[in-house]
Amino acid sequence: MGWAIEIQVRAERRAGELLAQMPKHAGELRRGTQKGPREKTSTLAALGISKNESSTWQKLAKIPEPEFEKRLAVARPCSP
Repeated sequence: MGWAIEIQVRAERRAGELLAQMPKHAGELRRGTQKGPREKTSTLAALGISKNESSTWQKLAKIPEPEFEKRLAVARPCSP
């Protein structure tokens, strides 16, 4: 695995951690069904993230840190 790919995987894992902490978007509610001010939550589309990316990144984030590092080490090319 090249260094650029490793950096990308680490960034995607971090994005998954952040996505998992975000409040879930409730979707559009019918008119008159909600009282009070509407809470502002970003949608994946508004963030420029597909549902597939969100799912993949959150799965990466769920891998325990030691296991994640072990997998990266195995995929890392050996230095000559």
